[in-house]
Amino acid sequence: MASRTRKVNNGSNNGKDSTPDSGKYFTWPDEETTLLLHVASSYKTDKTTEGKDWESVRTKYEDLLELFIERYPTNEEVNPEQFPNSKNTSVFTKERIIAKLKRIKFGYRKAV
Repeated sequence: MASRTRKVNNGSNNGKDSTPDSGKYFTWPDEETTLLLHVASSYKTDKTTEGKDWESVRTKYEDLLELFIERYPTNEEVNPEQFPNSKNTSVFTKERIIAKLKRIKFGYRKAV
């Protein structure tokens, strides 16, 4: 059986995504991370008002991705340094959203 090599996360929360489909590291600027946190918070609030536990919603990551892309500013609205992917939002995938939210949660638990 052939051995597999993969990139190892050394525990640092530097905002880089090393998912297999990324090909190279994907960097999340602070503004994109803030937007993702606002979208997740809003989604959680909406599901709570509907009487649902947002963690149990099967399509939560697809919904979060859709909301994130809807709220992502267009390239005419922002500085490209703050939102570098404003021309191509297809770089955001469900896997990247999941990975980033998990890294945020891990970093928060580590800090607290």
